[in-house]
Amino acid sequence: MKFIDYGFVFTREESEALGKVLLDVESHPYTDYDKFMHELSQLRDDREVPTRFADFCEASMLRDFAKEPFVVIGNAPIDPELPRFSAENPVHDKYQLKKTWVAEGFLGMYALLTGTEMIGHAATACCPRT
Repeated sequence: MKFIDYGFVFTREESEALGKVLLDVESHPYTDYDKFMHELSQLRDDREVPTRFADFCEASMLRDFAKEPFVVIGNAPIDPELPRFSAENPVHDKYQLKKTWVAEGFLGMYALLTGTEMIGHAATACCPRT
């Protein structure tokens, strides 16, 4: 099995700082996406994003996408508490139980900084947080 190397790894301090800022995002990404992205834009414009990450995002857009179609980012901020969703209706549970949007905010911020669409993510045993 071939693994893709990390393109960027947040330091603990960077991850915690960005996570703290993203905890303050109040708009719901699933019910008011435009307002959510506007709040993220304000954070970007107010330079609340670690400079090293913003620089990485800018540089990553210059890569050859045919040769490097993926970017792997390590130690990204995630919500301090992640509720369990039922197998029967996980989307409904997410809307009802999830109260913070750190992971969604991180993905939205990456999209803003790279001029791309917001993407999904996965947490797996192959890619532990450092």
